[in-house]
Amino acid sequence: MKNGFGIDEDAYKAIFAKNLRDWLYVRDISQRELADKLGVSPTIVSAWCRGEKSPRMSKVDLICQVLNVKRSDLMLEKDEVPEPSDEAIALARQIMRLDAYRKALIESIINTEPETKK
Repeated sequence: MKNGFGIDEDAYKAIFAKNLRDWLYVRDISQRELADKLGVSPTIVSAWCRGEKSPRMSKVDLICQVLNVKRSDLMLEKDEVPEPSDEAIALARQIMRLDAYRKALIESIINTEPETKK
């Protein structure tokens, strides 16, 4: 049976499971932590990560908020992407642990265009 993306349901579950596991690793969030943040049982998150079940779209949206990713990051198969370096992963994990104020500060620095020299 195909889903709304024209993908076989089992294939979709496998894609979602891999992407979810990858993002949990990158964000340094355990399955239990995700379950707590979503208000679901760890067993459900484990089933999603194993590709046995897939969450409803409302839960996908909550997962996206927790992981700070887009739906497509979880739901679509990606072309082969190079693995981030250990240093990049460590830095991303440090940033994810910051409080909201410090995250916003970093985001504003990143989004500020550098002044051009005259």
